[in-house]
Amino acid sequence: MNRRQARWIRDFRLTLEEAVNGIAGEELIYKPGTEYAYSGAGYCVLGRVAEVVLGQSFETLLQQRLAQPLQLERTTYFPDPEDPNIATGSIKGNPNPATPIFRLTFTYRSSEAVSIPRQGTPLVLPE
Repeated sequence: MNRRQARWIRDFRLTLEEAVNGIAGEELIYKPGTEYAYSGAGYCVLGRVAEVVLGQSFETLLQQRLAQPLQLERTTYFPDPEDPNIATGSIKGNPNPATPIFRLTFTYRSSEAVSIPRQGTPLVLPE
């Protein structure tokens, strides 16, 4: 995945509509049904489908149907870049250039929903 392609799934300043429109404009890597490659693009498309079908933003759906019932007070799909307590991905220990709007980094496996710990909460990731 090149930097332009990564932007569609990792630039949280984009709406899901903008991200999905960008994803739709990319060339396919493989002929459908012959190969597969993991990326967060499928989650963006799924989120956008939910927005269109249910008539609400994905963030609203996430909050109302998942975060609030589970009392996840700092879980979001679109983190505020001004929040000083945000963790985001890294590549080989360096900040991911596709998410330059965030300041703190940790290595993680998915680039989608972000659960932000309370200030001072230690973040422990499994090996």
